[in-house]
Amino acid sequence: MRPVALTTLLLAALAAPLLAQSGKDRRGDNPYLREVPDSTEVAAPETRDHHDTIEEEDDDLREQRFQPRFYAGFNLGAAALSIRPHGGLAYAPSHTVPTASFGVGAQVAPEFSVGLETMGWINFTGNQTVETTGLLLLGGRLTPAPSSGLYLRAGGGVGAYQLQWEDSWWNDLFDDGYCDCDVPLAFDVGLAWNVGAGLLVPVGTHTTIGPAVDLYFLDVGGPGGYRQRVLTLGLTVQYSAHD
Repeated sequence: MRPVALTTLLLAALAAPLLAQSGKDRRGDNPYLREVPDSTEVAAPETRDHHDTIEEEDDDLREQRFQPRFYAGFNLGAAALSIRPHGGLAYAPSHTVPTASFGVGAQVAPEFSVGLETMGWINFTGNQTVETTGLLLLGGRLTPAPSSGLYLRAGGGVGAYQLQWEDSWWNDLFDDGYCDCDVPLAFDVGLAWNVGAGLLVPVGTHTTIGPAVDLYFLDVGGPGGYRQRVLTLGLTVQYSAHD
């Protein structure tokens, strides 16, 4: 055999294993020659559980948002009081009286609260008599933009007016003795209602404070009936119980 042919056969025998190894690399062992799987076969990311979690969180937030929050507050101020007899065309000139009110209620929605309020005023007439009026009202309060603190409110209920001797009033208040004047000079009961607006500004975690203006009415029917109108301006302090 010729030397050239023999050399060729030896080289072929030595190259065979190398070619086989090269073919194996192309089938996947070589990381640079691996086949890339079809992109359509890549599994889509799981989104259903994520959406369900978001919906559950929204439900929890909604429940917390509409959870009732109870509150209590008081208001101190002054009022312009005037009276108009039934059938009269105008109210009598007003005079200023001190007023106070106290209320409790619950926030049943972010924009709406309901509550019970008692309000009263007192007037020393200067002729040894004292006028007092007390109202009991059930009402609602609307806060169109809760973050602003501005609110509107209205309510209705009953009220009573009493006129008595000044000595009798002090005696009833402090029980400092007896006077023969305990019988009221006048006592009237009627329907009452109010409308108002105000602003509550947070001054702590649970406390808000702000001005309020309200218009109260007490209507006494029957012979000699009349209507009281009380325009109040005062300062409200409110405590709200919440987490």
